[in-house]
Amino acid sequence: MLTLYRRHRDTCKNAADRYYRKCRCAVWCEGTVEGDYIRRSLKTRSWERGEELKREIEGGKNEEETKPISLQEALQKFVAECEARNLNPSTLRKYRTLTSSLKRWCADQGLAYLEDVATETVRGFRATRELAPRTASKELERLRAFFNFCIENGWITRNPAKSIKPPEVRPNPTLPFSDAEAARILANTDFRSATFFKLLMRSGLRIIDAAMLRPERVNDGKLFLYQQKTGVPVWVPLPPDLLADLAQVKPTGGFFFVVESDHSVSVAEYYRQKLTKAAKLAKVEHAHPHRFRDTFAVNLLQAGVPIEEVSILLGHTDIKTTQKHYSPWVKSRQDRLQDLVSRTWKQPKLVRIK
Repeated sequence: MLTLYRRHRDTCKNAADRYYRKCRCAVWCEGTVEGDYIRRSLKTRSWERGEELKREIEGGKNEEETKPISLQEALQKFVAECEARNLNPSTLRKYRTLTSSLKRWCADQGLAYLEDVATETVRGFRATRELAPRTASKELERLRAFFNFCIENGWITRNPAKSIKPPEVRPNPTLPFSDAEAARILANTDFRSATFFKLLMRSGLRIIDAAMLRPERVNDGKLFLYQQKTGVPVWVPLPPDLLADLAQVKPTGGFFFVVESDHSVSVAEYYRQKLTKAAKLAKVEHAHPHRFRDTFAVNLLQAGVPIEEVSILLGHTDIKTTQKHYSPWVKSRQDRLQDLVSRTWKQPKLVRIK
């Protein structure tokens, strides 16, 4: 025997409205049919249509059409779709992390089916995520992508994450290390870590690319590497002092900077922790591995290297990315601005003629 009811959603503001036809919440049914427990949305807001569907289910009809999909199954199919699209490994890792966290949180809330997830559910999930504004904004985009995938498959009719506004992101200015700061950091860590940081600063590599650097990638004083984030091949010449330091580093497992550690952290995370400790000893604030890459780019731009060439060395697929972060450091622009200001000093004074 099945019983119809309306499930409380965003559109239903008070308890009294839930059981009246003026409520715009979907009609649900709950009960047993031939000993099988059934609890599902009938995917309609019409009470009359709900009565018809209830009779069909009790008669053994329309079983597949009204069967809801579980949240776990929807998440698994979404991750499988991402894998089939051959997305970047780092992007796949972010999707897997997000889907695992969402699945655990919904299970704690007693939400088993995809249709149980409403806008307030997504807001509640986001409130538990302690993320920086930019990271939170990217995660919201991934949530929307998941629910759009569900809509395309006909599992739900609306995206519960669509109406949620992303956090305000205030861009941080590019802040390279000064020569003194870089020297103090290198002096307050071990030789392998110092060589690793020097490589970041002299090659402009991302930390994940430097962490997995193989000796065969360095030939004739130049480093060849595909940027993992963009897939763009990049040749970067290395200075003699860095080449000499690399020659003294004993590779582990075919990699320059892989270390045997008792801690279950990635190579990149290992060196992030090393940088944090070294920066604290060197009294350098806001130290982050990406600042070595910023230092590499800014040094090139201040030396007069065109921003188009810097974009290639950084492995950016779009020069707009380079311009967004490094335009204020272009030497030609600085020189022109200084010249324009200087011209105002040389203008003759205006004399009022009576």
